[in-house]
Amino acid sequence: MIHEQARVSLRAPVLVSGFPGLGSTGKIAITYLINQLSAPKLATLFSPFFPPHVLIDAGGKIRLPSVQFYSWQNTQSEQSDLILVTSDCQAESYVGQYEIVTKILEYAQAQKIETIIALGGFRAAVQSIPSVICLSSNSHLQKTLFAAGAQPSPAGNPIVGMTGLLIGLSEFSKINIAGLLGKIEGYVPDLHIIQNLLEVVATFLHLELDYSALQTELQRSQGVCQHIDAFQQEIETMLKERAEIEGDAVPYIS
Repeated sequence: MIHEQARVSLRAPVLVSGFPGLGSTGKIAITYLINQLSAPKLATLFSPFFPPHVLIDAGGKIRLPSVQFYSWQNTQSEQSDLILVTSDCQAESYVGQYEIVTKILEYAQAQKIETIIALGGFRAAVQSIPSVICLSSNSHLQKTLFAAGAQPSPAGNPIVGMTGLLIGLSEFSKINIAGLLGKIEGYVPDLHIIQNLLEVVATFLHLELDYSALQTELQRSQGVCQHIDAFQQEIETMLKERAEIEGDAVPYIS
């Protein structure tokens, strides 16, 4: 069920999506974009395939898990307007993911969307792999994103979840789509990579974004990581000293 909060007339809109997933890359990127553009909510998609619980905000208000659509009207006459899409969580089943993504695409078609940019993350420990990769079956769209700073995607693991299905099912909707994925090396969000991802999006869509809040959070997280590393080294030193005193190696479990 889609509940529309507003009806707007959009000019050649492009849809940009970001869902919870690997390192929360797509979710953080799209949320930052929504906040930067002060995009008002356009519609909300509710589904029985989301987990059976309610979410509680800071003021104590409750709401169901959902997909949220936001709109942004570009003041530059030659540039596209935007629909920005995110969700609170992934659907609980494969069937649910297909159902929800199909509803998203149906809504996109109703809004006359011709291009979708799906944001997400991919895991790679190899340093030679670029920080932002692009994948698309549309060569023109792919070349445009390469010019914006993305790099070709190497062959690798499948893209799972709602982002993967959105990329795959868009082919049947005759909507041009490209996946823009930021490289991460673990499960923890990498704000530097997320900024790289947003920079490609901003160049492609001719947006001017302020990254100062992201950079402030990046500096804070780096400080936390430095404290964690120092604490880890302190523990390892203590364990080595203890092992020397006791004459036995002390097992370390991380």
